[in-house]
Amino acid sequence: MISGKVSLATSVSLVLAAGVLGVVAPPAQAVRAVYEQTTDIHLGGLNNDYSNAGTIDIFDQTKATPYPAEITVPDNALIVDLEVQIFGLTHSNPDDIDILLVAPGGQQATLMSDAGGNVGISNVSLKFDADATTSFPDSTIVTSGTYSPSNWEFPDTYPAPAPAPHGGTSFGEFLGTNAAGTWRLFIVDDSPGFGGGIQGGWRLTLDLLPSSYPSPIMVTGLGSITDVNVTLHDVTSTFPDDMDVLLVAPGGQQSTLISDAGGTTDVAGVDITLDDEAAALLSDSDPLATAAYKPANYPLAADPYPAPAPASTGGFALSVFDGGSPNGVWALYAVDDSPMDTTSIGGWSLDITWADVTSPTGSVSVNAGSKRTKTRSVVLDLNAADATPGSGVAQMRFSNDGKAFTAYQPHAAAASWTMLPGDGTKRVYAQFKDADGNESSLVTDTIVLDTKGPRAKKLSPAKGAERVGPGVKIKVKASEKLDKTTVRRKGVFLKKQGVPGRVEAKVKYVARSATIVVTPRDPLGPRSTYLVTVRSLKDLVGNRWDQKPRKKGAQALRYRFETA
Repeated sequence: MISGKVSLATSVSLVLAAGVLGVVAPPAQAVRAVYEQTTDIHLGGLNNDYSNAGTIDIFDQTKATPYPAEITVPDNALIVDLEVQIFGLTHSNPDDIDILLVAPGGQQATLMSDAGGNVGISNVSLKFDADATTSFPDSTIVTSGTYSPSNWEFPDTYPAPAPAPHGGTSFGEFLGTNAAGTWRLFIVDDSPGFGGGIQGGWRLTLDLLPSSYPSPIMVTGLGSITDVNVTLHDVTSTFPDDMDVLLVAPGGQQSTLISDAGGTTDVAGVDITLDDEAAALLSDSDPLATAAYKPANYPLAADPYPAPAPASTGGFALSVFDGGSPNGVWALYAVDDSPMDTTSIGGWSLDITWADVTSPTGSVSVNAGSKRTKTRSVVLDLNAADATPGSGVAQMRFSNDGKAFTAYQPHAAAASWTMLPGDGTKRVYAQFKDADGNESSLVTDTIVLDTKGPRAKKLSPAKGAERVGPGVKIKVKASEKLDKTTVRRKGVFLKKQGVPGRVEAKVKYVARSATIVVTPRDPLGPRSTYLVTVRSLKDLVGNRWDQKPRKKGAQALRYRFETA
């Protein structure tokens, strides 16, 4: 199972300077992502020794003291082999001794039961090894040496808290189980006679597989790698020189982070950061400390790592990961390459600096998508995004022709903009840049700039027309579309010369042809002069009717015609 936690941090560094639209900013720093694996790692290795040197007193026909004699193993690792030793055994009748080993998980094996006959022994040291070729003798004298566990008489009885013994002598129950926890040695004297003791205590020797092998960290959603650093947390070792650590990226690239460095000085709880740019190189012999180091491999050679690790190249530069994809499972393989000592790592963190290679996308809308405006000053609505993996949209710039751009400025949702002078269709260009300097394609929007008021384009009847029929409809075709709410009798009316007041008429606007139609209620009088007035109307952007643009102020339309 892949576990741990991840924190992502985006850094944007902006330097402000005077620019066309205010401020500009250089490309920001790349993005850092720090992932953490919190599960402890035990490096395993051969001949890991755990001892209890306390004296064990064996009393006649009863349990020993202490009962049980205990050893606590701190290493969370799987057992591949084990041995047990007792030091300085003295007893007048070894055949009375029963010894039961019980693992933290309850697995058990009888080490010795009813062996060695009735010949007394003194200060004998024994090693129990399932692979030994010599069994304990049943009735002859026991001497110091290595023996396979032996049980010459079953069943045996062990007082509580010992479990019920099954009598087996095989160490097979222990193999593949977790070593961590309290191991118990139960010893009893099962027959009358004399007692004895174990003067030098006992030792448990374990061959352990590395735990969390490999130790994984999953990475998703990042861009191309520009830098990788690794921190090994809470490193504790009785012989750091035995530690080999290999990091393998999802793409198969690998770096030997540390191999045979740090000498022989014990360390406890140090945090070791491996960084190509660190000031100090990992030392071959100097003690390890909580610090940042350049990775090192002593001697420069490929170390063996158990499967499923790939064959090591021996290379230790973290730059081997630069330019690759970080996405997928990173695997940390840690081993102890020599016997007798133990090393553990309290988790690790992966610090990736990555570059965003994906360009942002976006759009620009002038005045919220309006089709026309009467002023050159407009508001640009900006909508931009930087798809995952992305460092985020950081800057934007604008142009009126797609060639001459402003300087980049910090990204915002909207910006004020001034278009080029001159009525007509205006196009505005925008471009976006993310925090890693990737630029979007140009995006654009148009709007019609209309700064002039509407005026009459065609009149019917024409200006100065004569002999106009009494049932005429007056039509004024405007130069552009009008705001129909402004076409009212107040601003469009007909008067008869010499007669006070206005002619009663209906005013209508035909939007399709931008034509104002005035229909008198009654037929016009014969041989009369009529005056048409159009004023105060507005176009679609609010420009007032202006029949004579060269004159100051909005000029009304006024003209005459005569009836027949």
